[in-house]
Amino acid sequence: MIQRAAGLAATLVLIGLPGAAPARADSTVEISMSNFRYCAAKTCSPADAGYVRQDNGPVAGTDNPHGIVDVPAGATVKFVYRDTGPGSCDSFQQCPGHNVRIEDGTAEGTRVGGTKARMGELSFTTTVTGQPGTLIRYFCSVNKHWQLGMTGILRVTG
Repeated sequence: MIQRAAGLAATLVLIGLPGAAPARADSTVEISMSNFRYCAAKTCSPADAGYVRQDNGPVAGTDNPHGIVDVPAGATVKFVYRDTGPGSCDSFQQCPGHNVRIEDGTAEGTRVGGTKARMGELSFTTTVTGQPGTLIRYFCSVNKHWQLGMTGILRVTG
């Protein structure tokens, strides 16, 4: 599960994308918030959506293997706002930014942290604890950005 830390900091566990070197428990893994997606690269693509979500939570059977980031238990995850350029959050004046909410069986999920648009590379950190094999689904609830595919999955590894 995820434990909340002070301010915008929280604790979360992530591991690299397929083909990426796995993170060590004492390391920091960066997740970009880019192009209305979350990913382990500097710029995210439509293929990085983690799963399909409805108002009441994830749709069963829609997990995207390419949207899963493996992270060892105890590693620090740093979510970095990099949503700039044409078609991004920064390009829409009405877009206030992004957040991270953990699926917890409620419509709004558990808040981890958030960043504002048009403010540069803001970030927040979290550490995830859980048993190896645990999947932690998360999404952006700002203006229901999850409807655009802004969902992600962390897989806890040993």
